[in-house]
Amino acid sequence: MLQELENWRNSKSKILTIENLKVVLSAQLGEPTKAQYIEIKGNGLIARATLWENGNLVLKAVSCQSDKQVILKHLNSCEAWQIDDELNWWLSQIVIYESS
Repeated sequence: MLQELENWRNSKSKILTIENLKVVLSAQLGEPTKAQYIEIKGNGLIARATLWENGNLVLKAVSCQSDKQVILKHLNSCEAWQIDDELNWWLSQIVIYESS
């Protein structure tokens, strides 16, 4: 399940580069339930998607300017296709974000 983050990042490498977004994929962390996160910095946001091996997914983004949380979404027991769809939505929100 955790491989989904790396697969997604690799499939989006072109758009991440074009949008000048900095991306970091963590090592697998935690016991007894492993987790991994991908962090994106750019467009005035610091965003993180955390995926647990049980399919739980948390999507967040915080404005660099105001320190306000602009995205927060929790999903439980996702299938691989749902993870991909939700990560695509999350990325679209990062790309279109306009600080006020």
